[in-house]
Amino acid sequence: MGATLLKPLEQGGGTTLILYYDRQPYTYTVDYYKRGTMEKLKDTETKTVPFGTEVTENAANDIAGYHVVSESSVTVKITNQNQPIIFYYDADDISYVYSVGVGKGVLSSYGEKVSIVKDPAGCIPQPNNGYIFAGWYTDPTCQTSVTSDIATVVTDPGGNYGKIIPKKPTVAPDSPIYFYAKFVPTRLTIQNSIGSSGMTFDPVNTSEQGFIYHIVGTEPATDAVDVRVAVIGNQMTQTILGLPLGNYQVTVEGEWSWRYKTVVKACIESKDRDTKVIEKPDKMKWEFQFYGEDLMITTYPGAQPDITGEAGGGTYFITDNAYSTQSSTTP
Repeated sequence: MGATLLKPLEQGGGTTLILYYDRQPYTYTVDYYKRGTMEKLKDTETKTVPFGTEVTENAANDIAGYHVVSESSVTVKITNQNQPIIFYYDADDISYVYSVGVGKGVLSSYGEKVSIVKDPAGCIPQPNNGYIFAGWYTDPTCQTSVTSDIATVVTDPGGNYGKIIPKKPTVAPDSPIYFYAKFVPTRLTIQNSIGSSGMTFDPVNTSEQGFIYHIVGTEPATDAVDVRVAVIGNQMTQTILGLPLGNYQVTVEGEWSWRYKTVVKACIESKDRDTKVIEKPDKMKWEFQFYGEDLMITTYPGAQPDITGEAGGGTYFITDNAYSTQSSTTP
């Protein structure tokens, strides 16, 4: 077994038969399997050596996403045809860590450990009341935005807005992959637009014309809001930070000049949503839904209300239903 007769040989006065043998070539195979399955992770390697040869095989370390869990080196004597040598592997794990970097909010998950051969579940950000989600970042101070090559972020307002789904790397890194959510206060900016093309209006003291906007919540999510904001001057603005999302009623307060028809048009521009135009002739009151980052441009064709207040724009910040001027700005 395992040898081949070569030739007889005569020797001395008599006849002595000496048989010469050579070892037959035997094949053996090397396979790489996913542990607990018959799934091959690499093509079978077939090798040939003389019968009885002692061979040493080492596990392959170039199988992306997997690591060996059996002995990494095997030494055996080849005594059977097609003798198998098998190495077993498990898939590498990747750790994803989700954290709040800036602002106030909560996350659906703060981390997951996933086999590299499976898709991560991802994470959905949920802003606190008065905040909106502002993106995912790779650093805790939220300076470097997550790019599409490392993760997919849902941007559809009708879906799981802001959900991040990491993209699997080819090779599992040695350390976790971190993602940081950024939350910022909601922003409602109110802008006066006094007079319009084709309309007659008094240009005198336009910079001093002002309007008081009374904003009141109209549903449980917003009913704690009751605030008045003065916007003085044409094209000037006031910004309210921290309003809860939801429905509101806006009333423009003040005494209107008898010389002008009180026509108002409110244009609501919401980020990632269609612009909404509200026309209310002869009425200084309207309702709107606040989405968290809106610009409300109110146009007064020729109106000149008789109200006073400090000139210029400003920023109001809402904290626990308290409203205070944060800074003064001009457009």
